[in-house]
Amino acid sequence: MPNLEVVGKQLNDNRVLATSIWSRCLIKMRENSISSSAARICVGGKLFGYKGKMPGVLEEIVLALNAQMPIFLLGAFGGVVGNVCKLLLTSDIPETLIENLQISQYGE
Repeated sequence: MPNLEVVGKQLNDNRVLATSIWSRCLIKMRENSISSSAARICVGGKLFGYKGKMPGVLEEIVLALNAQMPIFLLGAFGGVVGNVCKLLLTSDIPETLIENLQISQYGE
């Protein structure tokens, strides 16, 4: 079994590695959550300062769509879900949904 103190120090010393591990853990958590659900209700969601490769709620929307799961989007509360609703209603792509912006946010 690895020494957790040593692993913790290595992660503290290597922020990129720690962020990558964190992101993969969040993806796995969301995949497990979606596989055990019948539908998704999505509200809000961070536009900036998220820890994964994209905002968590957006990732859940993508995973749910890939699983052909019903999704209920409550866009009136804003956030990334509000931007997804804006995209669906107007076909205008909000800047926060553009992949290049998400990549630039990754690891910040």
